Amino acid sequence: MLERTEEVAAAVTARINTLIPAYAERVPAAELRRSVADHFRVVFLGLLDPTLDGDAPADLTGRSRAAEGVPMSAVFEAYQIFLSFVWEHLAEAAERDEVAPRVAVRAASELWRRLSGFTDVMSDSYRSELESRVRSHEQRRSALVQALLEGHLSEPELWEAADVLRLPHEVKEVFRDWLTA
Repeated sequence: MLERTEEVAAAVTARINTLIPAYAERVPAAELRRSVADHFRVVFLGLLDPTLDGDAPADLTGRSRAAEGVPMSAVFEAYQIFLSFVWEHLAEAAERDEVAPRVAVRAASELWRRLSGFTDVMSDSYRSELESRVRSHEQRRSALVQALLEGHLSEPELWEAADVLRLPHEVKEVFRDWLTA
């Protein structure tokens, strides 16, 4: 199955982009295809080495999708699409005797086991990235408020700060008058 990694990655990428609009809109196809291929390799390399630590693709996926603004529910759905696709192809390969039944059963077990691990790691990384972004945003807002109150902003910077802070137009006028006084 590993020799079909790129073929599977392309097909799963197309299916995800068709079924999940947020992916098609926010995730570059090449990045998604690479992610799918990395996850696929981890599943099947895990058959050769059950102690393989395969968390890296899920960690990167969680952080990347949070940064791209893909809802976590869409990421879970993408994992389900991945699992279903690989399962379907594994079952078909077993039916055609391309894969021994015992190998297919082991692969299916590894697939389910890895999916559980992938989703746990992905959701932790996703939340961590969101928390980091919120903290960064709040720090920026605090610095802008401080600069605004201390009068350290030029008029163009004042307007940008007011927009970032989502201040109403009336408040912007007050700060402008205060700044120029």
